[in-house]
Amino acid sequence: MGKLLYSVDDANNLINRGMRYIFAGSHKLLESLEKGNWIGGSTYYCVSGGKGISGEEFLFVEEIP
Repeated sequence: MGKLLYSVDDANNLINRGMRYIFAGSHKLLESLEKGNWIGGSTYYCVSGGKGISGEEFLFVEEIP
């Protein structure tokens, strides 16, 4: 997977692969995701690579093995 922060479009592309994922992001972004094998939690803040971000642009994504 590589990166941890994804746009909604990129996250939906991952969902369409049929894998299982954990998503964290704003409630608005989670509502924009397609149905699939994922679970999510709402938060306004995410950290990746030692940097924190806030807002409604990206989702934190982790693949479930």
